[in-house]
Amino acid sequence: MSTLSINHLSLTYLSNKQTTINNLNFKIHTGQLAIIKGDNGKGKTSLLQILCGAIPNYIKGHLTGDIIYNNTKLTYNSLVDASHIFGYMMQDPEKQICFPFLEEELFFGAENLERNKEEFFKDFNLLIDLFPFLKNTNQETNSLSFGQKKILIFASLILKDPVIFLLDEPGAGLSEDNREKFILLVNNLKNKSKIILITEHHNIFDKYANLTITL
Repeated sequence: MSTLSINHLSLTYLSNKQTTINNLNFKIHTGQLAIIKGDNGKGKTSLLQILCGAIPNYIKGHLTGDIIYNNTKLTYNSLVDASHIFGYMMQDPEKQICFPFLEEELFFGAENLERNKEEFFKDFNLLIDLFPFLKNTNQETNSLSFGQKKILIFASLILKDPVIFLLDEPGAGLSEDNREKFILLVNNLKNKSKIILITEHHNIFDKYANLTITL
């Protein structure tokens, strides 16, 4: 069993000198889901951005405390360094999609990390069964709806296969049917011994959570 430990983590943004996270501590193990709750501005998204390396490498802030995975303190100088461990899904997929065509967006991470092909196609077949539009890999990404773009980002992370999934409001903007499919996929990740951290307001993942973190 692997463990992600957050020890005495604090964040103060340099732009406004505001302390957003103050002395946060928690542990989560492989095969577990943590729900991150709190009012707007309490640091839910900031916590995910710290874990994926966006803070302080791209969004400047004074960060103290330790992030430890498998008894090793994590330090990285870029999102590329962090991407081998973490997969981050932003609230707004418009800010995350990088490529003009679905094929590039969907497969880039998995190809870049040279993922095992047998496991890749097992995941891909599940995804296209749940979301048939993903079969049309020649689609332009700007032709997709907001919900389809969220599905595309989540699918690309699943195909990349990181150890830890960071999902910021994954159920927002989805139909009820697609929310249920996201629940299925999150539980599938738990069964594959992934660590999942989710921020949410809709409470759709609450009953599947092993841990609630309140900021």
